[in-house]
Amino acid sequence: VCYLQQVHRMLPSVCELESMSSDKDVFICEDGVRVSFLHNVGPHISSLNQSFSSDISLLQLLHGFFEFYSEFDFVANCLNPVNGTTELKNKKWQKSSAMDIINPIEPALNVSYNVNASAVRLLSERCREASKRCGKLVDNQPGADLSAIFGGKQKSKKQKAFAIPNISDVGLDVKEEAERTQSKPSES
Repeated sequence: VCYLQQVHRMLPSVCELESMSSDKDVFICEDGVRVSFLHNVGPHISSLNQSFSSDISLLQLLHGFFEFYSEFDFVANCLNPVNGTTELKNKKWQKSSAMDIINPIEPALNVSYNVNASAVRLLSERCREASKRCGKLVDNQPGADLSAIFGGKQKSKKQKAFAIPNISDVGLDVKEEAERTQSKPSES
């Protein structure tokens, strides 16, 4: 969302959708949160999506996505889909974490609050690798194919299944680490 908002202006900010809303666009969530943003975007599509008439390909968008997030400085910056910008990270924000993305429905919350630094590092690394692979496809380099983006090998004739990594491989096994820490005898 943030990439498409900031780089291509394909998606409007939440503020823009709210400013265009009417009484018909108000919705109260089960938890009492009130949201109000334009639902019928059809009549406004060309102004809301400034790339509507663009000839950019899906592959170019995918390449740009990977490039954007491989270069994004998550330590210093915060993504804000509410106003469609990147802002300096407020480290005093109670909800700040390794990755800060303002929640568009409840801006006091960080939708990525539970993402740790090793997961952010892994995201950046994988986006960098995918960007390089997409770049080869965009540039029509010999031997490049779409499966290369996801780590597949072109020469293999067998279809490889997409594998989701084990949670401990990406450094998210906090429960196991906590149990290990608690079970160690204290040194006195």
